[in-house]
Amino acid sequence: MAHDDFDSIRGEYVDMLKRQIARSNNGIVRSKYITFGVPAEGLETARPRLERVSSDIMGNFKKLGAHSRVLNGRERLEVLHGQMHPGGREPFRFSWPDIVKTGMGTKDFIAPDSFDFTASRTFRLGRFWGAASYLQIMASELSDKLLLELLELDAEMTVTLHVQTVDQLKAIKMTKGKISDIDKMKVEEQKKAVRAGYDMEILPPDLITYSKDAAALLADLQSRNERMFLLTFTVVNIAPTRQKLENDVFTISGIAQKYNCALKRLDWQQEQGFTSSLVLGGNAIEIQRGMTTSSTAIFIPFMTNVDHQLLRDTDIGYYVETPKTKKGIRQIPMSEEVYQALRRVLKNRSNAAPFSIEGYKNFLFLKNDGMPKVAANYESMLKGLVKKYNKQNKEQLPNITPHILRHTFCTRLANAGMNPKALQYIMGHANITMTLNYYAHATYDSAKAEMERLAA
Repeated sequence: MAHDDFDSIRGEYVDMLKRQIARSNNGIVRSKYITFGVPAEGLETARPRLERVSSDIMGNFKKLGAHSRVLNGRERLEVLHGQMHPGGREPFRFSWPDIVKTGMGTKDFIAPDSFDFTASRTFRLGRFWGAASYLQIMASELSDKLLLELLELDAEMTVTLHVQTVDQLKAIKMTKGKISDIDKMKVEEQKKAVRAGYDMEILPPDLITYSKDAAALLADLQSRNERMFLLTFTVVNIAPTRQKLENDVFTISGIAQKYNCALKRLDWQQEQGFTSSLVLGGNAIEIQRGMTTSSTAIFIPFMTNVDHQLLRDTDIGYYVETPKTKKGIRQIPMSEEVYQALRRVLKNRSNAAPFSIEGYKNFLFLKNDGMPKVAANYESMLKGLVKKYNKQNKEQLPNITPHILRHTFCTRLANAGMNPKALQYIMGHANITMTLNYYAHATYDSAKAEMERLAA
């Protein structure tokens, strides 16, 4: 606000925009927080390390195209107040001078009217009902749609992911120990089969699955630059009535089952579950699932940040340039199929050279010598494929370049009915005319479909 005579008009306009946003989003407000900690002897030792980690985290979020900022003390108290006063009806009234005036502590300003954790499967938070659960992850490969569907629900809940890093040597040792345990179980099962007169090669399916997963995990840790993390995934539901609470938990349980997971109620651990969901970073639930870097990263909504391109010159070697126009700098949402494909690329490569240029590293597509590919490599590859195809087939292919794939991509999106302005943004064109006239090559079938749609 500008603190002048027009503040009331500005306030009314802001309220109108907020109502419009709420109507387009079913009134759902989503807030995402990350809390991190470092081991240290005291605050003075921890402060510089925390600031360094904070800077790294915000830098990485910026690369992902996500805005982030550090909360101050009052904002952190306001978040905790919101978690302890569901429904958003209780205003947060606090200022630092109030502590001196009233003699109360910060806890007094955020605490609810009452807590009740006497029940085994639910708890009370003032007049609201709550239930704390954890997600049992049985799938070896997770989909990012799991978290997306949870966050789309019209329910008041807190989804918390406690992620703890494991030392690489300790992780490898732990995995080898699990493989040895599985091998012992195999031997025991084979002995049972021999005594019962069965084929000793027939093993329980679960044991075979565990054996393959453990071997794959060890390979990831040793040769594919993966790290191990211990994940605790909790869900705390809050509702005004017991019936609404049970309905919300049932809905979430159905979503979890769809992705080969199970939502388990924290029996007699409701208080620990609730305190673990607060944005304080503490985890009182000792139920953890081992995850690799790529499987943990599935919970982050990814997008492609287009703001640079890697080029190579015979004289100066590799160098980085920005896109040709300002419109070329953009963020493109990444579909799950693309993300899974890129995961496979990272998983199957093992010859990455320690290469960095202007701060950019971990390039995806590499040559045989471990160095990153550039446009000329793809042009040569496509030229070789076309030449090989034309030798074996009468119907000849024309010359194909990587830019033709861009044409095809744009055309297919246009024929699928994408909004022209959205298509212009994704392609990074300076004006809509280029998108419509040059790239969107309409076919007879697409024109006929449009005529039939308009005539219907």
